[in-house]
Amino acid sequence: MDAFARWLTRHPLAVVVANLAVTAVLGLYAVHNRIENSLESMLPAGDPKVAYYNTTRALFGSDDVGVIGVRADDVFAPSTILKIARVTDALAKVPGVESVLSITNVVDPTAYFASAARLLPRIPPTPDEVEALKRKLAATPLVGKNLIADDFRGAAIVVFFENLTDAQYLDLGVDRRIMDLLAAENGPEALFYTGAAHVKQAAVELMRRDIARFTPIALALMLLVLWLSFRTVRGISLPILAVAMALVWTLGVIVLAGKALTFGTSVLPPLLLVVGSSYAIHVMARYYEQVDAGAPPDEVVVRAFARVWLPLAISALTTVIGFGSLMVNRITAIWDLGLFAVVGVVCLTVTCLTFLPAALQLMPSRLRSARRGRSPPPWPKTCAGWARECIPSGARSCGQAPCSRWWPSPERAASASTRTSSITSRPAPRYGARTR
Repeated sequence: MDAFARWLTRHPLAVVVANLAVTAVLGLYAVHNRIENSLESMLPAGDPKVAYYNTTRALFGSDDVGVIGVRADDVFAPSTILKIARVTDALAKVPGVESVLSITNVVDPTAYFASAARLLPRIPPTPDEVEALKRKLAATPLVGKNLIADDFRGAAIVVFFENLTDAQYLDLGVDRRIMDLLAAENGPEALFYTGAAHVKQAAVELMRRDIARFTPIALALMLLVLWLSFRTVRGISLPILAVAMALVWTLGVIVLAGKALTFGTSVLPPLLLVVGSSYAIHVMARYYEQVDAGAPPDEVVVRAFARVWLPLAISALTTVIGFGSLMVNRITAIWDLGLFAVVGVVCLTVTCLTFLPAALQLMPSRLRSARRGRSPPPWPKTCAGWARECIPSGARSCGQAPCSRWWPSPERAASASTRTSSITSRPAPRYGARTR
């Protein structure tokens, strides 16, 4: 990898441009990513029972049914029965709806088949027709128990959908059209909508909210860790950019594979942010280590790369093996999570070992701190030094002055500065030499 590291430092601009070009191309696909809550993704792929179920749906039509509940003081009141008729007719015109059944259009099951007479010959019905219908409903539970409540204060409108996939259902906006229609007709009667398709659409909205909520939280925590670790602009911006590029690559690959974000893969954005931040921190820490050690400017990135690529590659390999083990599962959602998590980890490894070193090579290696005029050390080392110097060993009462407890005395500060100077002034080990 020495030859690759030196080639990378000789052509940093080309490497950065190549990474940005890949990001731009895959980003064009990533923006078309969609979120689905498909039942098929939770079923085992290749199962003969699933195939039989799909064949049955193709022969006899969709089994997706929506139910709209109507609650009123009296469903046979003229205004209420007119509203049920309006909603029934309007639902039948919604794209993706095959048929709609309610008390206003159901055929009398006791009538002669050829006549196909409706239970309600006219809308609104007369009081005599309502009383006759109530007696007929009491004698015919097939209709009375499905479309009208026993106390005549509730009614159901049954919506039969066409044989649509979840993507087609979403593209046609069936759920949104139905909800808008019910919102326009709501009051004084109460209208409720339920069904498998509506529940799946609600789950999709929940996943969208979770992604929109937890991804910024993960990003904010990542920014906090980077700031505490490096407290420099490049130490924060470059890792964020490298991880974001890998995330765009992964989302673009998902679209190119003809997949969508599901219950399984919806966790990928925050997951990749967390994993990628650890990879980027390793690279940046080795870089600042060489800067503090006084390595020649043209050797800083090469030496940092030589010390970080192997542990980072091993870490990525173990992560890939862990996520890849999910691909032995036959459930599509779990299989997709394993596959695209592997793709995401590979993309993170590529950006952290190519884009980050190249971008650092394009920047000046000596980064000055506004306080001390040198590169700030990582915060754990700083905190450890403060703890050793500011909190003396031995028993000390809490009644001492706060300054003597939290701030080092001039003697301790001089001692700490001497030790730090002796450490940082040691010559860096010869590149490639074996050390203990």
